[in-house]
Amino acid sequence: MTSRSVRTRHVRRRKVAALASVAILVLVTAAGLVTSLLVAGPAQADDTYYVSGPNLALAANGGHVEVSSQLGNFPASALNDGIRQSIGYWNDGTNGQFPDWAQVVWSEPITVSEVVLRMPVADYLTPISRTLGPVEVSRWDATTGSWAAIVPTNGADNPIASLTAPATADGSQIKVLEFDPVETDKIRVTFTGGNSDGWSFMEEIEAYNRMPAQAPFKLTTLDGPSSILQPDDVTSIRVRVTDAQGYVVAGYPVMFAKRTGGGGAVLATDQDPNTPGLQVLTDTSGEAGTDVRLAPSPGMNQFVASTPTQESKVVFRLNALNLHQALRKSPDWLETQAGMLEVGSRVPATDGTTMYTPDGVGGYPTFYVRDFAYMVEGHPQGIPEADIRAGFEYLIGGQRTDGAMPDRVTADGSPQYLVAGSEPPTDNSQFMVKVAYEYWQLNGDLSLFSDHADGLVRAMNFVPRSPNNSLVYIDPANPHSPYGFTDRIVKTGDELFSSLLYYESAGNLAQMFAAIGDDSAAEHWRTVADQVKSDVQTLYDPQSGMFLAASIDNRQIDIWGSAYAAYLGVATDSQQLRIAHYLKDNYHGLVLHGQVRHTAPGTFWQRTPTPAGYFQNGPYWATPSGWVAMTIAKIDRPLAQQMLVDLTKDFMANGINEYFNDNPQLVGVRKYVASATNPIPTMKELSQS
Repeated sequence: MTSRSVRTRHVRRRKVAALASVAILVLVTAAGLVTSLLVAGPAQADDTYYVSGPNLALAANGGHVEVSSQLGNFPASALNDGIRQSIGYWNDGTNGQFPDWAQVVWSEPITVSEVVLRMPVADYLTPISRTLGPVEVSRWDATTGSWAAIVPTNGADNPIASLTAPATADGSQIKVLEFDPVETDKIRVTFTGGNSDGWSFMEEIEAYNRMPAQAPFKLTTLDGPSSILQPDDVTSIRVRVTDAQGYVVAGYPVMFAKRTGGGGAVLATDQDPNTPGLQVLTDTSGEAGTDVRLAPSPGMNQFVASTPTQESKVVFRLNALNLHQALRKSPDWLETQAGMLEVGSRVPATDGTTMYTPDGVGGYPTFYVRDFAYMVEGHPQGIPEADIRAGFEYLIGGQRTDGAMPDRVTADGSPQYLVAGSEPPTDNSQFMVKVAYEYWQLNGDLSLFSDHADGLVRAMNFVPRSPNNSLVYIDPANPHSPYGFTDRIVKTGDELFSSLLYYESAGNLAQMFAAIGDDSAAEHWRTVADQVKSDVQTLYDPQSGMFLAASIDNRQIDIWGSAYAAYLGVATDSQQLRIAHYLKDNYHGLVLHGQVRHTAPGTFWQRTPTPAGYFQNGPYWATPSGWVAMTIAKIDRPLAQQMLVDLTKDFMANGINEYFNDNPQLVGVRKYVASATNPIPTMKELSQS
């Protein structure tokens, strides 16, 4: 899996020499979406750019945090957890008493040449309470046995007169102090004055040791605008700049190209909240030049671009057309692959029934309810209708007398109910309803539902529900598997994803009962669906704009669940927009090669036996890619389209896998069918634009 390795070390400018040796030309050809150009110029002794290296303050890199005090749910551990722009940060516990301090300690001296301070993005704080100061950064000097103030070489102040927690990620929350390399085992931040309420707080303390970047540099375009630039229009194109070692130079800046009515133009990068320093591309002078050139600007932490004129307008147009051409081809290719995977997943049961297992390599050799449902929903064309019916009847034949549906059934017909814990997962009933519903949608035949309506109702009634509302509920005293794609995650209390599936299935039952003329049952299930939709609001977090995975254990942002809530329309219109903005704003912490992790950037499930970075706890999955892309498309259709193109390209290069991760490098079961089938409906819809 070395082909998936992505280095994420940031690079920032320290000096401005060798300006003439660096120039980056953006070219977009008709041959492909991603275009890059190596920039000529040998590395020099006083290189303009430096690689920051890893964040040495992280616990994984040996950093340990100590503080003067802490307040309740604002622990010291938040200062080096690597989680940015979250609602978690450190707050001191001695209101109105100063100085306060927080320090990163290492077991032995390390070399440090850069400290980055990050304040939280806090739109929920009043403007007057967002600013605190003064703040001073010091290092422990073992020679003198005392603290020594850092002396910045990049023009930064120390002490810093004030630090602000802005309402939006505009870059002001980041302070970078570069200095000559020193050896120390402690870096301390001292707060001699707090905010207007007498508190000190901070989100992250980061420490780096820079090393010279190596030319030549490379700029790669990651996507393109949705339309041709018109006067006074603004569009965007994301780029990645790397050095010869493959280290990221400017993170993932967003370049905005604006063609003004007077013929001038502006090309600028938005602040990347995960990259210290603000890169700005500006040039409104004249109309000369036929391409977009990037070069470091003397004495400033910015790039300068030549004026985009008519020729660059054509360049952007080609990029946009290539995006749409690639997206139009993606559904056809993926449908072909999905059909091949569905055929490869077939395993004959002892009674002759064709089982459709989750993959084509025997990783999951039994007949799983939810995977079969996702196949029938996403790509029913790959399964004969007779096999859908027979598969449904094979699975429902394992229903217990108490209504519980099996999680899976073996080739000899033995139903298996449990995964983790003493009760079945909380989603199998809903997925059985989904199969019956999709079968009806496929061919108009309601006989499968009519024959098994009583069993499906008993199955839905078996699903545990909250004593306080209509949501699916898991008793904290008896935890067990929730939604099957998080079956190793200990969610307790009201559980979001299974509740969303319950809402969907209740609505499907209402439609099918109405279609067979049972108006009373149809009205009952419509009422159930409406109540679940209303009660899901209890899991909405207005601060983040996202839904929480559960109300007790693992009460944290659920990326898949929030996207699915928007996809189903359970979220309100305004909530759907907030979810879309969250997904877009945190895109590079959530999505890699078009695939999506379960939790917020840099976070992992709080309660699970699965280690961070493995299986359902950190890796990237294609299962939710369609829901996420459709949600992002509400505010940024080109980004959503590019996400699906990236997904297809990764499948072409690396195969269709259950999941993958870069750190640690691993992949799940190969030839995983749901990874192919789930994104298809969204890919078809977005490819039409």
